[in-house]
Amino acid sequence: MTAQFLSLLDKADVVTIDDGPYLHSWGDSEPTGATDNEIARFSWTDGGTPYTVVLNEGGIREGRFVDDGKFVCEDHEGARTVIRFFKLEKLSVERA
Repeated sequence: MTAQFLSLLDKADVVTIDDGPYLHSWGDSEPTGATDNEIARFSWTDGGTPYTVVLNEGGIREGRFVDDGKFVCEDHEGARTVIRFFKLEKLSVERA
């Protein structure tokens, strides 16, 4: 599950955490096999309030993909977390 999660994270242009704002950048590190190894960190500010979600290998390993490609797992504090992955594409007007 960890490799699949990290593969999608690598391919994503943006992600959302718990239906929050689109995040364009995040921190990630290599898995080591240790349950408490923190391998993904997402941070953002909403209305001046900072938020951070950290995922460790144990939480990702126990997570699952559900409807519409959502990934549901527990963060490093044991809170249920939903991650969604998105690709962005350039849009343009077709000329007649």
